[in-house]
Amino acid sequence: MRLLQAFIPKGSSLKIGFMAFLISTVLITLCVGCGDSGGGKTDDGGLPDSTVLPDTGLQGNASLSFTPTWGPNAGGQFVGNAWKAYIDNNVYTPASEDFRDTRLVIMLCDLADVFCENPVLLREIQESETSGDPIQNSFGPDIVATGLPEGTYLFMVFADTGLSRAMGYGWDDGFDTKETAWGGAVSELDIMLSDQEVEPSPGVNPLPMPMEVTLVDDEETALDTLRMQHVHERDLSPDPVSENGLIAVAVEDGVRLVDLNTHSVVETAEGSGSYRFEMKDTGDQPLAGTVCGMVRGPGSTVFLLFDDSSEGGAGYVVPFDVETRTQLHGGRRVMLPGTDNHMPCRGLYHAGEGDRGYLWITNASASRMNTNEAAADEGIWYAEVSGLVDGDVSAGYLAGQDDALLQYGIDDFAAHGAVLYMSFTGTSTSGAAPEPCRGAHCVFVAEFDEDTGAPDLQSLGDYEYYVGPEVGQSYVNEDDEVLCGDDASPWAGITTAQFHDGRVLVFLGGCLEIKAFDTATGEEVDMSATGTLQGLDATLFGKAFNSFALSPDSQTLWALPQVKSSIHFYIRRGITEPELRQTFNRYMALPIDLSQGEAPGLHPDYAGDDIDDFEGQWSAQSYTTPGSDPGVDINYGWYVNYQMRWLPSSNGETFQSASIPVGPSLTVTKHALWVRGSGALGQSGLGKGGNLAVYDLETRRAVLWPWGGFGFYPYWLGGPQENPYSTAGLAPPMLGFDLSPEDALDHPTRGIEYFSLE
Repeated sequence: MRLLQAFIPKGSSLKIGFMAFLISTVLITLCVGCGDSGGGKTDDGGLPDSTVLPDTGLQGNASLSFTPTWGPNAGGQFVGNAWKAYIDNNVYTPASEDFRDTRLVIMLCDLADVFCENPVLLREIQESETSGDPIQNSFGPDIVATGLPEGTYLFMVFADTGLSRAMGYGWDDGFDTKETAWGGAVSELDIMLSDQEVEPSPGVNPLPMPMEVTLVDDEETALDTLRMQHVHERDLSPDPVSENGLIAVAVEDGVRLVDLNTHSVVETAEGSGSYRFEMKDTGDQPLAGTVCGMVRGPGSTVFLLFDDSSEGGAGYVVPFDVETRTQLHGGRRVMLPGTDNHMPCRGLYHAGEGDRGYLWITNASASRMNTNEAAADEGIWYAEVSGLVDGDVSAGYLAGQDDALLQYGIDDFAAHGAVLYMSFTGTSTSGAAPEPCRGAHCVFVAEFDEDTGAPDLQSLGDYEYYVGPEVGQSYVNEDDEVLCGDDASPWAGITTAQFHDGRVLVFLGGCLEIKAFDTATGEEVDMSATGTLQGLDATLFGKAFNSFALSPDSQTLWALPQVKSSIHFYIRRGITEPELRQTFNRYMALPIDLSQGEAPGLHPDYAGDDIDDFEGQWSAQSYTTPGSDPGVDINYGWYVNYQMRWLPSSNGETFQSASIPVGPSLTVTKHALWVRGSGALGQSGLGKGGNLAVYDLETRRAVLWPWGGFGFYPYWLGGPQENPYSTAGLAPPMLGFDLSPEDALDHPTRGIEYFSLE
């Protein structure tokens, strides 16, 4: 299905979205049939005996004549004068001699084989079959292909460009490709016969389109002039793997669901065209306020956290069942006391004995990075929520007058059994905190009331706490001391997970490391390879780890940083000068293995690959980059590295900008990571990711999705595109999952959770 999406536009919106500009017509030349005759080079550097492949070699006595041209606006689909110049100089009129060996290739296919997946003939045009004139915008060589089989076929012709041949993607190179269309012989930046009624314009890449021909033995069929205008972009994206599950995404006015069987957004009612599940009160009226966070509940439920002071409090909580797609308890809510200054947007649900369940909420934004919002303020809410079956539940509220520690704010919660764990970020002015926690991330341990859920921070005699990393602390690994710099997290993420030996561990995120504590003993677990008691080395992945997600099999705990790593990728620019490189931001999801060993460590299944093909130091950076780049690359680094090998001068025109998510959090399915950003109004916080970014766990690459009505991946076509819904007018190419099929909006999200339905 994804292959069809690459060629078929969605409705009539194909031409909407890219910035218009004036493109002067250029004279573009290509010598077809000049130089070597025959097909591509064999492994030993020689030429094959025949250009007709054995399995596509039907022959006869029919002939076919045509004149190929580029068309009057060739290359016009590329946005930006500089980007278009790169294409001209490397594809149409290659400046480098290495890229001039372009061949013209034809194929014949059965009429029912509309994408020529199994061509009956596939071969190059021979030197004897062309007049030798160059292909240009308005004219080209006279071609008479001979020895063709009699019959009626679909006919396709494409220019197998010298650039693609130099990269090892010649039509007869047998390169590895997932594409089945066009005999699997067409690679990126090859130019194909296209829709003769459509000319390129900014953002519009005419569809490849074969034409029907009838060939008769001993006769010449004339096709006249044919325009080749489709610039092919091979599908590099892993296919999304279907599974029986749902992704729940909180948005400002409700919740949206993604069906993982079809990877489509769920309609509120079949055929309605509405995708937002809106929360209602007991009178079936829309609720006031704004969804500012989401907490995973029991079974297939989520709790939507509303920021709203219209009813005299700080907000309220609404339960929603993801599997049945219904709001629970007839509009009954957990009411949160407080004022308009409170932000009850980050919390935890914990199942108790019997039907009891506890909800704790901290006074902080659900944002993961914005310092002014993400840093917790005074106070926490608590509630035992089983009473929702009978009516509204009034939450309790604790603040500085109840315990002096709470005046500084609680970052986040984790729980195990009858114990609540609260993360805390101390400053030098946090005078009521224990001295070791002033200027450090700490975990405070508290028992809670089983009837109300009210935690008592001094229930165990005095504060009981685990000391984590200092705020902004550097990390000494086997190679170097990596500095946190100015990227210290304004709060500490926390979660619990069970190690394979039965220990339940509390994981605490810091700037450059992740610490773990044994809930049974309170002792820190040594996860360092340096011989010094330290947490897990996270320096290669990023900074400020405060988002965790457990895999469905509970074997891997994923940690997501908020800031890029100080250790960069060194992307190779082009194939002719491999030593020419530039830095690219490294930003990775870190997989913590819970299934083996004496202590949690980096999961070996994600330890391979060398994304930038580089190991060692580079002159612009003092840190050393490894030959193995572990984890999952969130920043599309593999794609940028691949793209720049084709077009090294495009470093300023790739989709590198806006590539680090703002305040991200993640959830994990059986086959993929799904990442959201903490965006402001009208922005998702994911930049080129669109509404949600998806990463295939098997290949460790981002899944690229057609987005916003475009029937192609805006990968080679560059950007930015014109976004009619954006006040700025421009947005980068959207490569992530489109959460809003009814519009082209870049939606902010407030939470994301995966639910298996198996």
